[in-house]
Amino acid sequence: MKSPKNRINFFFILMLLLPFSACSSHEEPEEEHAHFPSHWPYTLEVARERLQHLREGQEGTPDVPLSTELLDLVKWLPELVADTELDESTFNKIDAWSEQLQKEWGALQSGQEECKKAMNHPIFSELMDFLNHLVIPPAGVPPDMMFPPEVTPPNAIPSNATQLGFSLEKFSLEFV
Repeated sequence: MKSPKNRINFFFILMLLLPFSACSSHEEPEEEHAHFPSHWPYTLEVARERLQHLREGQEGTPDVPLSTELLDLVKWLPELVADTELDESTFNKIDAWSEQLQKEWGALQSGQEECKKAMNHPIFSELMDFLNHLVIPPAGVPPDMMFPPEVTPPNAIPSNATQLGFSLEKFSLEFV
């Protein structure tokens, strides 16, 4: 049989080594994102801003040809929309535009002039107009809850509200 002293030593050593075994889990998020290209936008807002910057003639991501970045951003839009709380009809519109542009731009070369010409395509213009007017809800917030509800004037609250278990002192509205 093992002596109590050996058990205590084993337990003590195990407790000392436990924090070091947990350190390896901190590296996983970095590895998780390692397969994304350097120009992956992560959110729809970032994709919209990057497309707008490219459309305005600003520099793209270093070491990524302009045509590649442009095609990839358009290709990734449906996936980024799916990560939001936007409705299905919005997803379907953006998905359709994305597919059409991918077909139109299939052989797009990296030349600056050709990319400028591609960004003047009517479908791209329609997509950008739609994205620029789109209100993107914060993550986890349904679109119908984005705006604060109408405030009920105090005189509209029934006089027997406290009898029904309501107290105005407990309620407060915070507008973010």
